Amino acid sequence: MHAAAMKPSYTSIDQLPASAIDQAVEEAKDLALQNAKDGMPEKAMDNMMKGIAKKAVTKLHKAEVLLEQELATSETN
Repeated sequence: MHAAAMKPSYTSIDQLPASAIDQAVEEAKDLALQNAKDGMPEKAMDNMMKGIAKKAVTKLHKAEVLLEQELATSETN
């Protein structure tokens, strides 16, 4: 039932194509650059971009990979 409701595109992370990951990271970086403050130090910008990339990949995994979705990973007591 969960799979029908969430409509994941892939069952596991290893099925996710690199092109989908690259696209998600690029979109997140573009959005971050649009919202970045003028005069931001280069080191701060680099750190922000690393964090943005990691967050974008995690978000993609949770949205598109069945085994990474919250209901699939939660334990029942």
